[in-house]
Amino acid sequence: MMVFWIGLNILATEALRTLLGTDVPAWAVLLASSGPLYVVAMPLSMLAFTRVPVIRTRQYPMKAGEFIQIFVMCIPVMFLGNMIGNILSAGATDGQATNRINDVILGSDWRVNALFIGLLAPVCEEWIFRKEIISRLRRYGEKTAIMFSALAFALFHMNVFQFFYAFGLGLMFGYVYTRTSRLRYSVAMHMLINLNGSVLAPLVIQQIDPRILDGTVSEAEIMRMAETGNMGGMGIMMLYGTVMLGLCIAGIVLLITKRKSWEFYLAPEELPAGLKIRTAYANPGVIAYLLLTVMLTGWNEIAPLGQVDARHEASGEGVDRHRDHAVAAAPHHVDGDPVVARQDEEPFAPAVDDLLNLADVARRLLDTDDVGEIGGDAQRRLGGHVDARAACDRSEEHTSELQSLCCIS
Repeated sequence: MMVFWIGLNILATEALRTLLGTDVPAWAVLLASSGPLYVVAMPLSMLAFTRVPVIRTRQYPMKAGEFIQIFVMCIPVMFLGNMIGNILSAGATDGQATNRINDVILGSDWRVNALFIGLLAPVCEEWIFRKEIISRLRRYGEKTAIMFSALAFALFHMNVFQFFYAFGLGLMFGYVYTRTSRLRYSVAMHMLINLNGSVLAPLVIQQIDPRILDGTVSEAEIMRMAETGNMGGMGIMMLYGTVMLGLCIAGIVLLITKRKSWEFYLAPEELPAGLKIRTAYANPGVIAYLLLTVMLTGWNEIAPLGQVDARHEASGEGVDRHRDHAVAAAPHHVDGDPVVARQDEEPFAPAVDDLLNLADVARRLLDTDDVGEIGGDAQRRLGGHVDARAACDRSEEHTSELQSLCCIS
């Protein structure tokens, strides 16, 4: 599947570049990747799957309360995995790696994101990684099937930024499918998470006054915004951040209190502990898949850095100057879709601390009696005076972290 998809993707992408040059719209890039993947590669993968029989299981409905609880548990799993991916990627590349996926999503029309990322990707990926894989491997053990499915799903994205939260979500989706044997529930959760990251979060960010994001708003305008309560869309962003923080905390509580309620049952052909890893992973097909996806993940990490260095040497300019310019990068993948984005985002930052700051600012801005206190607090933090640029930098930090927390899988 991977070989067919990558080969057809390269051919389709080169055809687009030949016809349209460098000005290829985002929807065309997504179509060039999604078409070969969903129409050719995934159906062909069934030729290999049919060699392993499906174990028939009884289907069970999931109550609305159970669905909501597990979905809320997915939120902290997603955020933690996202932070781990950001930290490790930045550490492995000396802080030069950036998550270009967010920039591409923000640059695309929300309807295109909704179609390719919010709807098509969850349906096709859950069909392959949950239904087809788990239905065939669960005979050897439920935990083995869920773990294998989650690992294959995470490696499929082929970038470090998405690997850890995709793996965590893969475990959650796999458990849901194993307990219900119905694909609709994991597809619905997958859709909600992807629509949040690719549609809702970008729409929230678009409500913010662009001057706040680029740092051109004046000191007088900042003070006037605070006095009138019109923060140029910052209120909406703070509300969104507060809601996501609340869901994250609720998810952590549920994960702790429900930790003993996870149910796993012995499979008809449950393998002994010593044979599970050997049977699931030590075969030619799986080894080839692991090697290919790991190599492509590494390539997607280091290739953009070499291109950045080459551009810097050719122009004789420093790294800081080039951070605000578009950089031709090796494909990263949004749900398997290759994208080319910009090298203009911070590698990582304390996301949880930033959300706490957002919640605190939102609470105080909603109280009009505290406007003076907010201004005084801003002055104290900035050494007794209000620096417009510093305030704008703080707004940029909030926006950058909001983008990094809006994950898709």
